[in-house]
Amino acid sequence: MKHFLIATITSLVAGSALAQDLPMVDNYPERGITFTSPYKPGGGSDAVTRAMAQAFAEATDVRTTVVNKPGGDGTPGTLDFLAKKPEGYNVLQGYDAVVSGYLLGNSPVNPAIDMEPLAIVNITFNQLLIRPDETRFTDFDTLVEYMRAHPGDVKVANVGDPGSMERIMMSKLEEAIDVQTVQVPYPAPAERYAALIGEHVDVLFEQAGDVATFVKAGEMKPIFSFVEEAPELFADLPTLTTIGADFKPLYRFRGFWVDPRTSQERKDWLEAAIKAGYDTEGFQAFNKSKYMDLMDSYRDADGAKTLIEDALATYAEAYKSLGLIK
Repeated sequence: MKHFLIATITSLVAGSALAQDLPMVDNYPERGITFTSPYKPGGGSDAVTRAMAQAFAEATDVRTTVVNKPGGDGTPGTLDFLAKKPEGYNVLQGYDAVVSGYLLGNSPVNPAIDMEPLAIVNITFNQLLIRPDETRFTDFDTLVEYMRAHPGDVKVANVGDPGSMERIMMSKLEEAIDVQTVQVPYPAPAERYAALIGEHVDVLFEQAGDVATFVKAGEMKPIFSFVEEAPELFADLPTLTTIGADFKPLYRFRGFWVDPRTSQERKDWLEAAIKAGYDTEGFQAFNKSKYMDLMDSYRDADGAKTLIEDALATYAEAYKSLGLIK
């Protein structure tokens, strides 16, 4: 039996000024909006779903409910979402794995066609991190020198899926700087973090915001950012541009989708409502706490579709070069 976790959020702000700016739609919404996260509670996707549901309720005075339907890397929950009536009362949360899952054949759902993006509300970049007390190398340049002198000796804690955004970016970097590392897979983020701190690996590949507390506590040290232009907070770190890499970065992005069969008026209302939620102080504070404010984290429906289509093209090219697809 499947167990779905449900939480209901009701706005405590009556007569919100933001709600007055939303497009007018006759008799809609007449009931609450359900946000479905097809992932387990406690992760990044769950966190952004709950933060947006709260902000959405605050901005619109519309009751919101969060439902977790985990399993199968999000595919079962996504298919369940698309099986519902397209009335505009259900919103699906997803992240960049919807792109890789589709291209690798793990999901039949094309995230740019079979479901329609309303907005991207989280975008963050990846970094390489080491221990602050590491003596063999202290920054990216000395790490590269060490890796070239000791091919295949450096162990990097990473995710396990070779088709993931993280593994693709690491493979591209190795190719760009002509080095070899050992990618050590850990299924859980906490395991990766413990592996670096406990000296079981030498380097960690991770999103900047996910390890912010460890960096602030002096337990990890970022040495490289997978971006073209360095954010101000990490202006002193090398980037893809500064090392002369000729590949585009892939980012962790999270957003919300609607069934494309939903009426255009209701899709417009939902897009405007999510933007209103994004603009609330609460959601901005949430993004800041996750380092999601270091680059532009918002894309409207058109911008989200462009981002997703670009990601589909970039992933497909990478998968072909790695022999994962034909």
